[in-house]
Amino acid sequence: MRGREPDFSGGPSNDASRQDLGWSADGSLIWEPSALRQPSRVYRTPDGRPHDAPAEDRCLGRHRWSRLSPDGTRLLGEPGLPTRITDVRTGDVVGRQRVLQLLAWADDDTVVALGCRGACPNEFDAGLLLVSVDGTGMTPLTGTGDSRKEGAPEWVLTPR
Repeated sequence: MRGREPDFSGGPSNDASRQDLGWSADGSLIWEPSALRQPSRVYRTPDGRPHDAPAEDRCLGRHRWSRLSPDGTRLLGEPGLPTRITDVRTGDVVGRQRVLQLLAWADDDTVVALGCRGACPNEFDAGLLLVSVDGTGMTPLTGTGDSRKEGAPEWVLTPR
């Protein structure tokens, strides 16, 4: 499969795909995918001893970007319609969005998401959008295209 990345958000896929190790945000620990849903990563010291997850890693998504809003008050939810954003302090859902996946924070009130515009024949015909926390505002950033086809766009986001 072209460009396939394992999804460690809920645990390893266990489908014989690559399952790489990773470094903690501060570079002091190594993590490996867990067979359990929670925690989805097991942390170890470089010499192999188990270690608790560092606080700054607890809010990382599958792409190693923070799911925590820039002001530290909200957390991006897991992929799947509808997506959710929760309040960190209370755990209450503060917004639901009609998108496939919340990717990264653009600012404290707006998220870059993968979703469909208008009628959506399937989840593979999607593009990048800016979506408000409450889900009422959506601004297309790209066109849409079937991601299964040769030459389909591959979205690349980088931290700023």
